[in-house]
Amino acid sequence: MSDFDQLTVDPTIEVEEGLRPTETRLCPGCGKPEALWRGNLGRGLLDDDGHTYCCMGCARQTGCTCR
Repeated sequence: MSDFDQLTVDPTIEVEEGLRPTETRLCPGCGKPEALWRGNLGRGLLDDDGHTYCCMGCARQTGCTCR
């Protein structure tokens, strides 16, 4: 029997009150989280396909200009 056969996993987690899971958008061009976006006053830029990018460089696929 391997060590893995002896493991048990409890599928529940305990979370302190006040903590909530959060979601954040990532730029599909560079992967930068939305909090660090610089384009359009931090709101990003929407392309014709409905993707929102962090800056014009990522939207045009010429390289991130948020740095």
